[in-house]
Amino acid sequence: MVVTMSLLMALVGWTTIGFDVPQTGAAPEVDAGAALVISGSTGEIIYDYHSERKLTISGPEKIMAAMVFVDKIENEEDYQKKVKVPREAAKRGDMFEKDEEVTVEALLYAMLLQDSDEAAITLAIHFCGSHEQAVAEMNAKTQKLRLLETRFHNVTGGFNTEQYSTARDVSVIFSAAMRYDKIYKIMGSTTYTLPKTNKHGARTIMTTNPLQFDGISYSGSYYGIKGISNVYDGKSGYIGTAWVDDMNIIVIMLVEPPGSTSIDAKALFNYGFSNVTKKVIVKKDREEGKVKVRGGIKTRVPVYTARKGYVYIPREGSDELVTTQVELYHGVRAPLTAGDKVGEYVIYVAGERKGAVDLVVKEDVPVGWYPSYIYISNNATIAIGSILAIVLILMLWNAIASRKRARERAARRKEKIRQEALRQKELEDDRMRRNWTYSGTYTYTTDNRDRRE
Repeated sequence: MVVTMSLLMALVGWTTIGFDVPQTGAAPEVDAGAALVISGSTGEIIYDYHSERKLTISGPEKIMAAMVFVDKIENEEDYQKKVKVPREAAKRGDMFEKDEEVTVEALLYAMLLQDSDEAAITLAIHFCGSHEQAVAEMNAKTQKLRLLETRFHNVTGGFNTEQYSTARDVSVIFSAAMRYDKIYKIMGSTTYTLPKTNKHGARTIMTTNPLQFDGISYSGSYYGIKGISNVYDGKSGYIGTAWVDDMNIIVIMLVEPPGSTSIDAKALFNYGFSNVTKKVIVKKDREEGKVKVRGGIKTRVPVYTARKGYVYIPREGSDELVTTQVELYHGVRAPLTAGDKVGEYVIYVAGERKGAVDLVVKEDVPVGWYPSYIYISNNATIAIGSILAIVLILMLWNAIASRKRARERAARRKEKIRQEALRQKELEDDRMRRNWTYSGTYTYTTDNRDRRE
């Protein structure tokens, strides 16, 4: 069993042109047991060939496993934790050795970019305790996604009749995985350098997707195409995605003869881009509010749509069925780099989520001063500091002025008392000069009688 895996940046993008394109050309005939072409931007089904047929699969299991693993990661530091490759995993290939210490991030890249079975089993044991428990959690997530025609038996893609799905279910799994930023980034890569370990030096791995380097172009815009090709009993499968003018098309083929994969995939992509409905719902670079940023020099930063947003409305529907909602992430922390995703512009048709446009910042936001951790920006800190400084200066000036006025009042009171004392003294002196006496009442004395005589 040979499994080739990877995917290109998909889903989550809703794009816009502003008109509908009528179906052109006959639908291609493919050799696959089942095939599906959908718009990852709107959910529109463009081509359907036995998409509900239940078939044995090998490939989507690593996408589902990646979601189970990433669900258990709490922060970016967890991606840099080193994990020892167990014997059970090391014997599944030659990329990693027993007891080799590899970061979680490197194992995810190895699993999704080069379809490493060793990486898949190592992560299963690390996050879930055992291979069997990881499979159980994958099936539990399948139920949460309401996929009734899908069941997993392993995380490696090994052929097993108890591991099956449909093209329709695989499209749901793929679309759900693309909402994970880390998985989205990994599947959009063509190469990755595995960091140095205790067993090997740094190594560069490349995507093994058969169409990645075929040079497919659409309307002058080129987007690499990735996919999963899984060979068992002479058959293979393919999942790929491409973008043109912000419209995303996803192609899924199950039980496809290996020699026909590239030809059929190209035909389906061409058909998809020629026949997809394109109705504008939001333009690229439109401002959609501001996101709160903790710890940045700015704590409220404008957000913009990263691409156009398309919508597909069934013929029996109306534009009134379309609603949109801006969903900004909580707990966004600095530093931010221009282009970082901080939310989504979600599009609903009849209350059902049909897609979303990434909301991104257009400026770098470095780490700010300490007050920024309580959402006070550097400029606000300067403004507040300036106001406080002015208030403090005014308070000091008022205090000084008050003390000065108090001293002046005290001096005036003192002077008034002194002046009053001087007047009293002058009166006393004047009485003394006139030989005046005053005792409050007139008293007749002998001295007075003698003086009259």
